[in-house]
Amino acid sequence: MEKIYLRPNAQEVLINSAAADGALDAFAYHSENSETARKLGTLYVIGNVQHKTDDMAYATNLIAALAKREYYHDPDVTPKEAFTAMLRKANEVVEEFFKHEGLVINVGIFAVAGEKISISKLGKFKMYLAREGKTVDVLNNIELFGKEHLTENRFSSVLNGSVQDGDRLFAFYPSRVVAAREKSFREFLPKLAANEFIEKLNDIKTQKNTFTCAGIYVDFQKIKEVAVEPNIQPQELAPEAPVSKPVLASEPKPKTPSSPIPAARPAVSPQEMPRIIPSEFSLGKKGNIVGTIMHGLRLIRMTPQARAVGLLALVALVVVGVLVFQSSSFINPQARAVKEAVTEAQTQLDLAKNRIGQNDLAEARTILNASLATLRSFDAQNSDNIIEVQNETVATLNDIDQAEQAHTTAVTAVPSELGAASLLGASDASLALYGQSTASSSPYLATLVNDAVQTKSDVDIDADSVMTEGAAVLAMNHESKQYAVHKKEKTKTFALETASPLIATAYYKDNLYILFADDIFKIPDASQGPKDGQSWLKKGTELPDDLALITVDGNIYVLTSNGTLVTYYQGEKVRESATHLVPSAQTRLLATNDESADLYLADRAAGRIYVIDKRTGALAKTLIFDADIVIRDVAITTTNVLYLLTDKGEILKVE
Repeated sequence: MEKIYLRPNAQEVLINSAAADGALDAFAYHSENSETARKLGTLYVIGNVQHKTDDMAYATNLIAALAKREYYHDPDVTPKEAFTAMLRKANEVVEEFFKHEGLVINVGIFAVAGEKISISKLGKFKMYLAREGKTVDVLNNIELFGKEHLTENRFSSVLNGSVQDGDRLFAFYPSRVVAAREKSFREFLPKLAANEFIEKLNDIKTQKNTFTCAGIYVDFQKIKEVAVEPNIQPQELAPEAPVSKPVLASEPKPKTPSSPIPAARPAVSPQEMPRIIPSEFSLGKKGNIVGTIMHGLRLIRMTPQARAVGLLALVALVVVGVLVFQSSSFINPQARAVKEAVTEAQTQLDLAKNRIGQNDLAEARTILNASLATLRSFDAQNSDNIIEVQNETVATLNDIDQAEQAHTTAVTAVPSELGAASLLGASDASLALYGQSTASSSPYLATLVNDAVQTKSDVDIDADSVMTEGAAVLAMNHESKQYAVHKKEKTKTFALETASPLIATAYYKDNLYILFADDIFKIPDASQGPKDGQSWLKKGTELPDDLALITVDGNIYVLTSNGTLVTYYQGEKVRESATHLVPSAQTRLLATNDESADLYLADRAAGRIYVIDKRTGALAKTLIFDADIVIRDVAITTTNVLYLLTDKGEILKVE
């Protein structure tokens, strides 16, 4: 018999561990007990600690050592339970560390047990997974990795997913120098084995002396192992060990016979032979309650009719007992899933209310939206409990969001000749669409004027955003660093010559603004191609960490992944404010004109549009929509007109 299991092969990467932005470290652990190691798998920790004055390098080591001890503490629990318990203990230590003012801790922890992987992070941490020649950002891919929330103060969420044979992953701390080269990580990971990948990183160090990196490279392979089956036999048939008589020094040693002589069968002492009670031996099983009752009925002097009535009553009692037991013990799997979902949703609701009490509105929103996504996956019509907890969750979310019901009017629908549309752009004169044509295998760019198709052209890029202004429509692919321009019924595709990854882009007055990890780049007259580009920031002006989105209305607004809104004017930073809104891959930051007081953060996954005060970063209100409206994309004009593209191909105007 063969056992097949998935084995992770890990290599730690540590380059310039004493970096300018804090100490770096990486750890890989497994249990010394082979059974525990097979059940709970391997634990990995990557960390960075920063403090302006104190030497806090030991913090990562302490968190890692504690994580190892707690994760492997109880070999009888599941990997998920062990990971959760470990995070609780880690948070207790982290709470103590954060009493040091000005301390910054970035730690990523993940565990691989069999084909299951659990991931949690505090601060900045990234993980890329290469599968079938493609690379995905694990922490931003909810299709592969579902998200759930725990009750801890620091490590507040866990991603759970699966790995496969042939997968490769690289987990790392994304420092500034690393962030500028993440594009190369994504390219190298599917192509290079561990040694080659690490060699590439060392080549970067050779070219740039300040390059630092802390990470772990893991590849997964299926291993076959021959399972040795134990030779089990009854104790009575097991060979008895001979009892050797001690030989004294003065006694002569026994002679060895020249030919083997069969040994006499050893005598068994009467005390060693178990005493068998004949009745037990013949029965061969223990008594049971039914047999006992039947035996009692036989002993009672009863008429045959009375005995029959008693027997029928007994049978009825047994049947009722079995039905009660089945109804209480064997719950319908769907009903059990609903019950567990309601219990978990109530726990998350209580946790969110706790975060609201602590004024941690960003975390509260994240918890509530994740809980709603889970609840909506059930058929609420068949469960009053689902409806009740869902309504309470929505009410809590609406309260902190200052939600207002938005009214929409249908403007048009995507014309049938265009096929499915996925992206929307809007100007004061026209609407722009990007999608997949029914008549062609290529994507298209089109403009609609007065509900009619004005222009249409096939394009050769897989766009992830569409921007339009005047007569030009610009479709951008951030990963390939290409954009297509559709203008005057002609389409051209341009490539951006840069090694740095594009974080986000904005289009304003035919100027393309590109957000990099360490710069904002401006390409004037972008519809003519990427020429004469230059840095927009003035010398000495720095960008914050964890950049996420950008929009422009004369000023430039940058939103970070922790919800900080930073405003720049003429290349210089003018203000910074907290929005308590955390962007994701499904959000868009939109601006109208410099006279408007608001910005718009559209969360397509949650179906909400947050209206943000430009100057203070405060949430003015949140637009919510009817439950049957599923938002595919959002666009806005310079005159403050919002348009929605729905999953049904409808284009709605928000009144």
